[in-house]
Amino acid sequence: MNFYKVHLWWYKKTHWEYWHTRTIYVLLFWAWLYLAIKNRSLYFFNYGNPSFKFGGFAMCSKKEIYDLIPAQWIPKTIKIIAGSTYETTCSELKKNTFKFPIVLKPDIGLKGLGVKFIADDAELFTAISNISQDHLLQEKIPYTNEVGIFYIRYPDQQNGSCTGMVHKDFLKVVGDGCSSLGQLIMNDTRAFVHYEKLYTLWNVQWNDIIEKDKKNILALLQPNLAVNDLIAIDGQGIKGNYRVTKIKHTGDTMANEWYSNIEVD
Repeated sequence: MNFYKVHLWWYKKTHWEYWHTRTIYVLLFWAWLYLAIKNRSLYFFNYGNPSFKFGGFAMCSKKEIYDLIPAQWIPKTIKIIAGSTYETTCSELKKNTFKFPIVLKPDIGLKGLGVKFIADDAELFTAISNISQDHLLQEKIPYTNEVGIFYIRYPDQQNGSCTGMVHKDFLKVVGDGCSSLGQLIMNDTRAFVHYEKLYTLWNVQWNDIIEKDKKNILALLQPNLAVNDLIAIDGQGIKGNYRVTKIKHTGDTMANEWYSNIEVD
């Protein structure tokens, strides 16, 4: 494993998404300082999304954002206040006709931290008993693909532009019929970064040969939210299985701000 430890060290040093958060913020500080002076405000980022607390930059309630969006565009969501009992939570779920599995996540959080899939009442009881901050319960969306769309519209523009798109996925490897699970993990660009945790989780199956084309979701405590594919597109750009085909305003408003329906196929 010594070779992999050296390889891992070098990989993390040369890929900024694995740098320590403080390192990234030190580098971004100078850009923030320049923009703060230019805009004559330390909180210039509030202008980006004026309807969100701190412009959505940090410490923003997800529920407050969801409440600004028409219900048909978001999963069914309820907020669980810290200290809520299991009985109260079950009553809210029943009132809103939730069915398992559901998703539990912090109302204020980042990078998928604290996100849990709840399969049944027993798991719900355990989860509710251990939360110390406000959380959200959401219905689990049954779609296989998730993308993040970067969309910008300036106040003096009727239409905005799509500047990029990222594909989010769970950490997984695909069998080739001759390699073991361990070999697949160690040869995967993303998976080997977590090989120590993955070995702890999968040590029993580590040497099992994975049949060809079989996908093994490696199910760490959270989805692999690192960017699999970041692309710059102009509304007609195509890469992989995603293409932005149409950006249009719906005619509705969100707290006096336009929002858009972005169709992707």
